[in-house]
Amino acid sequence: MFFSWCNLRCVLCQNWEISHKGIGRAVEPNQIASMMLELQEQGCHNINFVSPSHMVAQILAAVNVAVERESPPAAGL
Repeated sequence: MFFSWCNLRCVLCQNWEISHKGIGRAVEPNQIASMMLELQEQGCHNINFVSPSHMVAQILAAVNVAVERESPPAAGL
């Protein structure tokens, strides 16, 4: 999962368009949780976060929601 507006500003960033130009859309922790669960449903065994340091609080909230989700088809991360 890629996060926009990275605060590191690496000169040789390979994800510059996403991390520095702000390409993407704003989402709430519940939406991030749903995205993670959807990836899990599709067979993804490993969810990685790219340039997430400025979004740690929102990611932790999303992981908490995803872990506690009880409704099928995705019943918890």
